[in-house]
Amino acid sequence: MSFAKWRLSLFEGRHFPLYGGFIVVYVVLDWLSNIHQFANLPITPWNPCTGVAVALLIVRGVAAAPWVAASMLLSEMIIRGMDLGWPAAIGLAAVASMGYAATAEAFVRFLKADPGLGNVRDVLLLIGAALIGSLLVAVGMIGVLVLTDKLPVSLIVSAGIRQWVGDLSGVVAVAFLLLRLPSIIRYLRERPRGSILIEAVLWALALAATVWLVFGLEATDEFRLFYLLFVPVVGLALRAGFDGTCISLTVVQVCMIAAVQWRGFPSPTVVELQMLMVALKVTALLTGIVVTARERAETALRLSERQLFQRESQLAQVSRLSSVGAMASALAHELNQPLTAIRAYSRAAQRFLESPGSGAAHASTAMSEAMRQIDLAGDILTRLRRFLRKGKPQARPNRVERILRDTVTLAGMDPVLSRAIVDTKLGDRLPLVFADRIQAQQVLLNLLRNAVEASSHMTERQPHVSITAETAEAGLVMVSVRDNGPGISDEVRSKLFSPFTTDKPSGLGLGLALSHAIVSAHGGNLWLESTGPNGSDFRFTLRVANSGALQ
Repeated sequence: MSFAKWRLSLFEGRHFPLYGGFIVVYVVLDWLSNIHQFANLPITPWNPCTGVAVALLIVRGVAAAPWVAASMLLSEMIIRGMDLGWPAAIGLAAVASMGYAATAEAFVRFLKADPGLGNVRDVLLLIGAALIGSLLVAVGMIGVLVLTDKLPVSLIVSAGIRQWVGDLSGVVAVAFLLLRLPSIIRYLRERPRGSILIEAVLWALALAATVWLVFGLEATDEFRLFYLLFVPVVGLALRAGFDGTCISLTVVQVCMIAAVQWRGFPSPTVVELQMLMVALKVTALLTGIVVTARERAETALRLSERQLFQRESQLAQVSRLSSVGAMASALAHELNQPLTAIRAYSRAAQRFLESPGSGAAHASTAMSEAMRQIDLAGDILTRLRRFLRKGKPQARPNRVERILRDTVTLAGMDPVLSRAIVDTKLGDRLPLVFADRIQAQQVLLNLLRNAVEASSHMTERQPHVSITAETAEAGLVMVSVRDNGPGISDEVRSKLFSPFTTDKPSGLGLGLALSHAIVSAHGGNLWLESTGPNGSDFRFTLRVANSGALQ
């Protein structure tokens, strides 16, 4: 920051209420914590005003340093009547304000930490910065007191420890609370007031009982029961996370100071208790931020899973509906065979009815077959619609022999397909497969139709199709459809299963794409095994019924 920008930010009128409030809070907290002074110097084992100063410096940066120094000087004048003298007071204010400003700058600017303390790294960095910064400031302030003849050399160590512990305890208790204040307010607003009130009352009762056990007994002088304070603090950290921890630490610190004043503990005992409090605070802060980080990670995981599920559903819907524009053509492609059969049976019935004699019986039989084909067409429409909407077939255990037999019978009614020689060869003891029988027949019928149409224009040999079914590895049954046509060109082969890909003059290029989608939905695969001048071999797999597929 340039000097001009720093001076401008220092005297911007919109910041005066903030800095004015800070000065008032600083002086009040310094007055409340002006206990157990060391050698009549402004060195106490509990400095909450330092925590407020560090929080302000982290939020506002170096521009707030002069206000921190002014607050220290004003507090020295009001509370202690400037007993130190101006040189020592100015030196202490300069060392503290510049030292903690450097600590705040290192935390935010160089360590790239988040002032909101949103993760474990930020909390650890602020704890480390508070440890080092308060130690360096304590050394500097003790140096000023020694240089101004306010502190004997023999008391340097004792005074330095008290100054360090007091500042560190204040920073850990107050700065964390102020930096998390926006998050705490949101947390309290989101929780039901009745639930918060009940939990607060129960926790306050537990804390009061614990403080009485720790400081109300004679054994307290030997710190035998101090560990009991971990129970309410860590318990609230586990219950309310990092925000609850920040609140509890400030409350516990105030309760401890009140208790030691009530018991009249000597200054060395208070310093030792504050050192234990620092350990308690660090432990609780780390516990609280880990709990909050875990809850945040779980919430993010649930949200990402929900978003992933929604995205997968959307992608599946888009994938199923991407070919909606071509569904009219696809349905015409799939319904061609039963419609052709219906037409043939209807014409036969018409001829029987027009012919003299006993044609009524034959007409009735033809109409029955036509009705069966109508039912088949309805099944095809229903299954395709369900497949496009849900993406899953209605699979049940089925015999491969029946699927092949019904498909070949159906193909025999087509005038074009009936001209081809169709051989079927089944393996020994084929297991049941999990398949939607109608959809499996449609796949096989598509392959059979493509095989016959591929070789139907060849005059030198009759169309011949060989269908085989055999058990494959890994709980699969493989069906092969091989023709004796001219093969598939390289251009078509590269995008064989894409919609509208065909080498037939009147083809729509939808049969293989839809067949591939149906087989994939069954948990199988459809591929071109081989192709060439002597024919093509298409194969697809269906899962064995006892393999647990498509339950």
